[in-house]
Amino acid sequence: MNIDVIALQEPAIINTSCSIVARDWILVYPTPHLSNPKKTRSLMLIQAEISTDSWNQLNFPSSDVTVVQFLGKWGKLTIFNIYNEGVNNSTINLLTKYQRDNHQKLEHCQTGNT
Repeated sequence: MNIDVIALQEPAIINTSCSIVARDWILVYPTPHLSNPKKTRSLMLIQAEISTDSWNQLNFPSSDVTVVQFLGKWGKLTIFNIYNEGVNNSTINLLTKYQRDNHQKLEHCQTGNT
């Protein structure tokens, strides 16, 4: 089984403000994690064999959303790991604003192969 990305919601955060992961994985926390680790409700694991030159984390202003963008000859792939409580629209509103403010960063890039 080839799994390259795992998206987790409500991860276990231990006293040191971290999650524990096997060395085969790179742990990606939401952007605000360091300022308030107890509010982290999403994270991603990326297979360590994937070159860090081929992906980067995009800043997002909520501990409920982790965003990673992969770049290759084929273009861009942006993955959003979203924890949505369902009791209000705050996460949806943040996602809408983020898409509006960052549409150029998120849209497909031309690779010259068209």
